[in-house]
Amino acid sequence: HPHPKHSFPTRRSSDLDELGIVFTREQMDEIVRDVKNSAYEIIEKKGATFYAVALAIRRIAEALIRDEHSLLTVSGYCSGAYEIEDVCIGLPMILGRDGIENIVEIPLNQLEKDNLHESANALKKILTDMGIN
Repeated sequence: HPHPKHSFPTRRSSDLDELGIVFTREQMDEIVRDVKNSAYEIIEKKGATFYAVALAIRRIAEALIRDEHSLLTVSGYCSGAYEIEDVCIGLPMILGRDGIENIVEIPLNQLEKDNLHESANALKKILTDMGIN
């Protein structure tokens, strides 16, 4: 299960710099670790994470039904964006009445690109291991 193990934040996609909020590398690493482990903590305390999933599905449904053309991070088929081919992966996408209208490619540094490709490859391996190609 690639989430949250293979998920990662993109520093450039945040507005922190514009707000004058600066974190050290150690602070950012701690934030990333806390976010990645939060799902496990929720499961430990509540037994599941389905409440957050339900809220996310509700938000996606609103964007589709209202034809909002909203920018949301959702999983969709990727064929070329970020040089990733033939896999469904969570990326920033514009959603409207007809579903995914566009994948929005935000600028990534090399580490972020490497992390994204690692995630895509992990998903592909899972599909291959399951006999789904």
